Amino acid sequence: MGEIQEMARKNLTVASVERVRPPKSGRVEMLDAIVPGLALRVTSKGGKTWAVRYRIDGKQRRMTLGPFPRIELDRAREKARDALELVDKGIDPAEELKVAKERQTAQRRASVTDPEGDAYEAGTFGAVVLQFIKRVQSDKRRGWEFERIVRREILPDWGHRPITEITKRDINTVLDGLVDAGKPAAANRLHAIIRRIFNWAIGRGEILNSPCVGLEAPAPAAKKSRDRVLSDDEIRAMWEASGKMGWPFGQFFRLLLLTGQRREEVAGMERSELNLDEAKWTIPAERVKMDREHDVPLSATAIEILDDLPEFDKKLVFTSGPRGKKKANPISGWSRSKRRLDELMLEILRKEAEDRGDDPENIEIANWRLHDLRRTFATGLAKLNVPLHITSAALNHAPSTLMGVTAIYNRHAYFEERRHAHDAWDAYLRQLTGGKPDDKVVALHG
Repeated sequence: MGEIQEMARKNLTVASVERVRPPKSGRVEMLDAIVPGLALRVTSKGGKTWAVRYRIDGKQRRMTLGPFPRIELDRAREKARDALELVDKGIDPAEELKVAKERQTAQRRASVTDPEGDAYEAGTFGAVVLQFIKRVQSDKRRGWEFERIVRREILPDWGHRPITEITKRDINTVLDGLVDAGKPAAANRLHAIIRRIFNWAIGRGEILNSPCVGLEAPAPAAKKSRDRVLSDDEIRAMWEASGKMGWPFGQFFRLLLLTGQRREEVAGMERSELNLDEAKWTIPAERVKMDREHDVPLSATAIEILDDLPEFDKKLVFTSGPRGKKKANPISGWSRSKRRLDELMLEILRKEAEDRGDDPENIEIANWRLHDLRRTFATGLAKLNVPLHITSAALNHAPSTLMGVTAIYNRHAYFEERRHAHDAWDAYLRQLTGGKPDDKVVALHG
């Protein structure tokens, strides 16, 4: 290593540290007069390293603090003072540092890596949540929706915090934010999710108490019955606009209108559920709101759409595209895609108004939701004289007694009747949206 030359103790400055010349051989140490024990070691190759010298248990020790200039003078003095304070308490700072590094290494090894790419240390909220999803929620019905809500609402802010530090105030802040945004139902759903996570964490020994104890769920808002149905002009504009959007939301929006099924059911569609030869889509019970398997007849247009879709994932029909992940997720981002759909619809309708000689600024689209496509589907079947019990079966409503037809029968019958209804709706849409000229709309009679 070479001989160490010790320079006279002096009040070190940034300038003096920068000016010191490397020795021709060996090493030199500059000693600080302000913080006794702080030393700057300079090698013959020009390397400069801070260290603190101290005596403990009658033995002279030395602990490296870091290189200059990465560790500046003020920071070096601060680190030296911290080390010397431990010495005054009879603690060897070098041993303490060793223990701390071992603890950090153990924590890193115990960390949980998120498929999205982030890593959460053991004991953090994110680590507990990911374990909960892996061990409990992934096998539950609509597990992907549970994960989506957690990732969107709480994981970004709470993920790296120790789970023991999450308070009632934190929870109320998130829930109140949803209520204030006009989403009381979402707030109630998130409240239930948070309670489940913390109760599970207690059972696992991660925490002793839950901050959800005594925490009331947000008051549910009075449900207002919606009757929004897209007009024929809006349907036509929506169809054209979705065509301009392309993959994946363009085809997704069209299938929502064609099939009349729920948003989450179409978004989570799996290739194994499709039988295009038999023109049938079988949604398994675990993905259906009513917890029972549901067969959906596929019309000619629906088959055309499905047959033409790109295959980015072996399992899921709709994904956001290849991301190099082991596990793909169903598409999400409804708000952004719906806004884009509205913008395109308005452009189309205003251009048509302008072509007619009308003032395009007078054209507006009343607020509507994706769920309203399901209501539009049902209303369309009514226009085509489809009997109510057939429409109800097509929508997969709860199997209760309806118009004298028992639940058991309603559950297993009407597939061919529903197929005729879907085909009639398909023909209506083709005629409305400029489909094949020989398409004819055939009303059904119950």
